[in-house]
This record gives sequence, structure tokens and C-alpha cells, in this order.
Amino acid sequence: RAELDWDDRLSCITFSECKALAVACRDSRFVVGLSNGHVVLYHTSTCQEAGQLIHGNDAVRFLEFGSTNALLASAGRKNIVVWDIVAGTRLWATTITHPLLTLGFNEDDTIVMATTIGNYTSFWTAGNGQELEKLFVSDVDEDASDTYQRPPTHAQICGELNLLAVGYRQRPINIWDLEDRAFIGQFHKSVPVVYPGPLLVAMVFNPNPDMNLVASSYADGDLVTFDPWSQRQHAITEANAQVLAASSDGATLATGDGSGTIQVYDFETLRLLYRSTAYDFDIRAIVFASSNIRFFDIRGDHCNVWEPSAIVRQTDPADVYSEHCSEGVIPDVETTESKSWDNTQLTTAMVAIGVDTFLCGKENGAIVVYDSKTGQHTQELYSHGTNTAIVLLEWNSSQSLLASSDRSSRFKVRKILRTSSGTWVTERPLLDQSAEQAIRQILFRPDGRMLLVSTRNTDHVWDIEGRQRVDRTFSSRHSWRWVDCNSSTQKLLRIADGDIKCFDWLTLDECPFPDLFRVTLRDCDYPPIASLIATASGSATTAICAYFREPPGSQSQTRLRLWSSSSARDLQHQSAEDLANLDVMAQEVKAVIGFYKTLLLFLDQNGWVCSLNADNKSKEK
Repeated sequence: RAELDWDDRLSCITFSECKALAVACRDSRFVVGLSNGHVVLYHTSTCQEAGQLIHGNDAVRFLEFGSTNALLASAGRKNIVVWDIVAGTRLWATTITHPLLTLGFNEDDTIVMATTIGNYTSFWTAGNGQELEKLFVSDVDEDASDTYQRPPTHAQICGELNLLAVGYRQRPINIWDLEDRAFIGQFHKSVPVVYPGPLLVAMVFNPNPDMNLVASSYADGDLVTFDPWSQRQHAITEANAQVLAASSDGATLATGDGSGTIQVYDFETLRLLYRSTAYDFDIRAIVFASSNIRFFDIRGDHCNVWEPSAIVRQTDPADVYSEHCSEGVIPDVETTESKSWDNTQLTTAMVAIGVDTFLCGKENGAIVVYDSKTGQHTQELYSHGTNTAIVLLEWNSSQSLLASSDRSSRFKVRKILRTSSGTWVTERPLLDQSAEQAIRQILFRPDGRMLLVSTRNTDHVWDIEGRQRVDRTFSSRHSWRWVDCNSSTQKLLRIADGDIKCFDWLTLDECPFPDLFRVTLRDCDYPPIASLIATASGSATTAICAYFREPPGSQSQTRLRLWSSSSARDLQHQSAEDLANLDVMAQEVKAVIGFYKTLLLFLDQNGWVCSLNADNKSKEK
């Protein structure tokens, strides 16, 4: 069947400012290795973050659990770290001479093994990292009884079978016995043997000892299974697979390709069970959970969690399909497709313009409409020009006005209307101007008649109808945000470098605070301000939130300040204990979302959407 959405995708975890490079799962935990050197731990059942490990400064390219989830090995190109996951401690670390190809544990978790492009496999005691003897391998030519010291391109370790498979460019796959340290034989895809052979792309062992199978994929698109002991081909089909993964029971084989498509096969017969098609980033890795139904893939900057009903194994013997895929007729395959093939990066936050619609700005300069129920792109409103990224969007509901600014400091204001058919149309620009410096904030007055455009040294207030402006220049400021204070008094609040002041909308002159809000900031060290938002009831502002946060990579100091007209008109009336409690809560905030009535909504560090009551400061998830 074909679905409009990815109904089988349970979750998507996104990592900001880094890429996901490795993934592993065992029992109740799965882990993702990142390009910034971090390893993030998650609960398998809930997909909630359980902690982080710092592997080092280099990217984490390999992750492997032991036979239980007590031990974890992480590796970069030339370094390996072994962890006690239960205690959350590093047991030992080591460096190797040559870049790594694969990593694994033996069956009882007493030995860690790693194969490199230097044609050897190293062994260490899992508990203390004591190095044991090496196994030197090579591309063996059985006819000439000779060895070639060309570097291998692929390697896979199977601790359950104590076997090692090593692949060389356009050469057969070499199988080695890790227990006896002996060469077993070679698998040739082409019979009769042809040199040079097809190019190997990926391979994986079936971990079930009763099945004795290895799957390998090739650049010509073929997916092959063979017996590692006899090196006889078992089944073949066309898959165009770049990555392979086997379920722990050996029943299922998952493949991923360069366009984001996942296919799931019966491992023994290579009968296709499931396909998910998406025009997305290439898939770097796939791993199955211990349930053998749920699996995870990593691509780009995110990790997807899947659980297709199609791969639930049938227990009725009559339902078992035993013919090879290449010899029998393939039944209907369950297929899901994603219609999201536009990979252009979003560069602005979402702006809701209706109960079922939101807007996003893109890197290519387009402002695009999305359906909030399906998440699908429905139309493009207008564009700032080719490859001029949109950096800010601001919506005014009273006049249906949209303000947008791009990376070149150009900003536009347009009226946006919805037709009876549900599509959106734009009128000619009411404003189309450029600022002399990078625009940091745009803000409408609530009645939609004026627009504030703020740069590093200058603030401009534009009369949209008269197209006139008022300018105020500042010698220096590092961190600032504006918010409308009260639509009936036409006042603006500005927090700049830890100081809060009130200004008049028409003139940008400093003025007294309105009676409804008399707010101050107590003397203390404030990080740069990240968010400043307000909520109103009618024409009266009822609550204001200021969230301060150090930039990524700096010290993790954060502060949260919350003013409510019904609880404290002057921040000085709040006790030191109240402020301390807010700062403790600020440590949990990952991003401020906005107000809903008197509730402040924010995303916490574990990915939960939480609320904080502005009146009594109580938190709920």
C-alpha cells in the first residue's frame, strides 16, 4: 500500500550543528555518535535522552555494544574508548596506527577486537585494555598461494560466530576464523571467477549461528547472501544498497541507499518485506533494536526511529515463505513514501498564520507554506531572490501582514490573504527596503501600522502606510531584544546588555514604564538575551518572559525572568528565592516557544514540551 506520510516512523531526533555518524542498540538503550565527539544515550522504548559521553575531540564513527548493554566501545578513525554504560564511566582508551574499518566484542564480552586498513586485527582485554596478539590478514590468491598487501576497503566482525570478513577493491571477500586465527576461504560473487570483480559496497553477518549467512551488496546493485564456511551463494536480488543491518534473531535484513530509501528483506530468502521511500539524505547506518521489529537509521543531522508492522514475523508455519527471491514471485510489498523531497534547508523558525498553516523561510530565499496537520509543503508565497537565505519572519494577525528579512539585510512587508479555495495570495510589497547592517530583529506594533527594524547600532521604526521612519543610533551593544509592552500605551520594552528600559513607539524616545508594568533587572551577571516575549489579554500585556543564555560552546550559564501583571508589577518585589528558583529552572530550558494565555511554553533539555504558569511559577510537562 502507499501512504502519504511516514506512518511507520515513530520519532525523529535532530542534532543541531553536528552530524550523526554512528548508531548502536542493545536491550534498553541505543546510542548515537556525533561529529562533535559526543555519544548520546537514549532509552529504546521512549526515545528520551538518558545521558551523554564525551568520546573526545574527533568524530565518533563507530559504536558497538557488548552482548549485554553493560559495555560500549566508541571509536574515531584512530582511537578507541571502552565504557561501562551502567556506571557511566570510561574504562580505558587506546590509539591505533591505521584508520579503523570495524569494531566488535567476542561472544562473552571479554575481548575487544578492531580491524584496520593496515591488514591486521588487534585484540584487547575488555576490562582493562591490555593489548593481546594481532591477527595479520591479507588478500589471499588461492591459485598462486601468494599474498597481496593492498589495503582492505571493508571489514566485518561477528562475535557470535567468531568470524571476520575482509573485502578488497574488486576482489573476493576473505573469511577468517578469529578463534583459530586461520584463513577459511574466499567468496567470489562471479562464477566463473572474473578479475577484476564487482565493487563491494557493504556486508554484514547474520548473527544467528543456525543460519550461517553473510549478506553483501555491490556497486552493480546486487544484494547477495552466502555461507561463510562453504563460500557458496545462497540468494541474490537487486537492492542498490549502500548500508546493511541484520536483526539479532537473524530473520530480517535492512538496507539503505543514497537517496534515503529503506528496504527490509527476509534474510534467508531475500524476499522484500517492506520499503520506505524518501528523497532525503543518504543513509549512513541502520541498526535493529533487540525486539527485532524496531530499527534506527542515521542520515544528515538526524536519527529516525522506525517500527513497520510489515516486519512482524509470522508464527504460523503456513505463512513462512521459503523460496528464494530470485526464483519465486514476489508478493505485494508494504510501501510508505514521503512527499518531502525538497532538501533546501530551513533557516527561520515556524510562524503560525492560522490553525492549520505555518510559514518557514528557506536558504534559497523562499517563504513557504506548510500544512500543520501533515507537515507537508503546500505552496511558495514569494521569494527574496535566488540563494538569499531568509533569516527572520514576523506575522501581524490584525492586518494579515508578513514581514521577512534576508541575509543581505533586505526586508519586505506584504499583506497575505487566503482565498475561498484555501490557497494563500500575496499583494504588492508595502515595504521593500534594505538596512545598512545585518538585521537582528523585526517587530510589528500590534495594530500593524508600524514596524521596528533593529540592527547592531541602529533601530528604525517604519510607518508602513506613510513609508517614513524614525532612527535611533547606539554606540555599542552586544545583546538586546525588543518586545511590545502595551498596545494601548504604545510602549516598547528593550533589554540590552542586562539593562531594561521603556521607549515610545512613535519617537523611540526613552519614557517611563506604564503603570501596568514597572519592571527592573536586579544587579547580577546576565548572559546574552536569547528570547524576549510577551502575552496580552485584549489591549493589556499580562506577562513578559526574558530568557538569557550563553552561546553554544560557552559556559552553560542561563537565567530566566518572568513578570506577570497579576503577581508582581515590579521585579524588585520578588524575593531572592523566587529568582533563584527561576534560574534553576532555566537550566532545563532548551528553547522558549511562546505564551499560551498565562502559560509559558518551552522545550526542555530532554525534548519535552513544558509549561510554566506565569502567575504561580509552577511547571508542568
